[in-house]
Amino acid sequence: MAKKPKVSVDGVKRRLTKVPSTFISNNFTWTITGLPQDKIDKEMAEAGPKGVFRGFSDRVTLRVVYAKEQSKQDIPRTVLHEVLHSLMRVNTTSILEHELEEKVVVHLEERLTDLIKNNPKLIKYFQDNL
Repeated sequence: MAKKPKVSVDGVKRRLTKVPSTFISNNFTWTITGLPQDKIDKEMAEAGPKGVFRGFSDRVTLRVVYAKEQSKQDIPRTVLHEVLHSLMRVNTTSILEHELEEKVVVHLEERLTDLIKNNPKLIKYFQDNL
């Protein structure tokens, strides 16, 4: 079986793995799906928010969606961002209004990304012991 090619992420060569199709948050199973950017733009336009979106999380259908056209290096960050949104929801209801939730998620995303990248032994410890 051939090894996956390594790509450079922040100057470090890494093998990228496939995005998982589901995850569990707050006792709900969410799906993760890649869609073309035009479909994301259409869904977001129907939902109401304005702006450019590389992904979204839908608390009604319990899904996280990311744009397939993103670089392979950007997809994990988008998925992490949307997974954090799912964590901010209790029983599928947002615990904060959207703008405040977005600020909290962006803040946590940056710190969690740094934590994951810079502390592989800590992440391994959590995987083995939580």
